[in-house]
Amino acid sequence: MFDLEAICTEVEKMDPVTYTRVIGEKRESVIKGITAVVGDAEQASTMLTMLVFGAVLSDGKFDEKEFGLTKPLIEEIAEQEVTYEEALEFMTAIKAERKSTNPLLVSLVEMFGLASDELKSDVVELCLLVCAADGKITKREKNWLAKLVG
Repeated sequence: MFDLEAICTEVEKMDPVTYTRVIGEKRESVIKGITAVVGDAEQASTMLTMLVFGAVLSDGKFDEKEFGLTKPLIEEIAEQEVTYEEALEFMTAIKAERKSTNPLLVSLVEMFGLASDELKSDVVELCLLVCAADGKITKREKNWLAKLVG
């Protein structure tokens, strides 16, 4: 389906303008694809939110640089302006409630099994873009993604 290492290298080298453009394109493609699979726009939006925040938290870090690059995506999902402090508070709450988010992650994995190769590739690329917001994709982030795709 895709070469994870090659995509990681490509994403890590993106300039901020390209990064912003591509993350917007992938977000649009992923939300359409998930909606087609699950048949419900609200559920698709929830799944996209879990994907994005799961990717952000996969390395256990969330700093202002990462927030700066993912802010447009986070605000689009939240449908409102979000400050770094608000995002950090939300991330901290998600970390504290990981057990309650596990059923949603199971749903994501199940949905992933029903997805087309194109949607799977777009999901992986979107998550990699989020993971690369701080300039590198760590082993922990790659491991998180591997769990997601099975």
